[in-house]
Amino acid sequence: MKGTFRKAIMLSTICSIGFYSGAQFIGQTEASFSSQTTLEPIEISAAVVFPAAVQDLIDQAQNIFTDMIKAKSRMPTVPEKANLEELNKARSAVIGVEQELQSLLLDFENVHTELANINKQVKKLDPHTYRFVQTGFLQVDKVRMEIKKTIDFPYIKHTRLSIELRIKKLEEMEKEKQSMKQAKPEKTDDGVVPQAEPTETIDQNEGKTADEEKSMESSS
Repeated sequence: MKGTFRKAIMLSTICSIGFYSGAQFIGQTEASFSSQTTLEPIEISAAVVFPAAVQDLIDQAQNIFTDMIKAKSRMPTVPEKANLEELNKARSAVIGVEQELQSLLLDFENVHTELANINKQVKKLDPHTYRFVQTGFLQVDKVRMEIKKTIDFPYIKHTRLSIELRIKKLEEMEKEKQSMKQAKPEKTDDGVVPQAEPTETIDQNEGKTADEEKSMESSS
């Protein structure tokens, strides 16, 4: 009888322990699942932040800066006494450089903004783990400062406007020459400018003295 009672107690104890362990396991599982669900948006945001991705943005920024230096080197040198054709060619070259630099600057700003946003996100996480993001952002920001020092957009615009002003003056001078040429009478083959014939006939007797008139009357 005692053995049966002892077995019943042991069985009850085992069941209690099993139930408690099962409850603890289920509770931990639910807590773990809830924790993962809560952190999921942060994990998704941080999942794209890899050193290779940051390095790719750094490389893009540096390559854009290199392309901007090359574009700047194509700025033409305009002679002081350039003719109209040379000035028009120079203006086209400056416009091409100006547009290319503006397009490259826009590409760079997109890269800079993207890396700045990533840097802002990872500041909410472990700063030590994502230190490479801040380092990369500082490198790109340094390139941005170099662009401001190297590429003088106001100077390029001033150069274009100066060339356009010179073109306008030469075009006006050319028009004046054409107007004067049309107004000036042309010379003949022997270099003599033909004189215009008088529109009125002059009386042959006009201007003669009274004695000359009497002499003519007496002779008649």
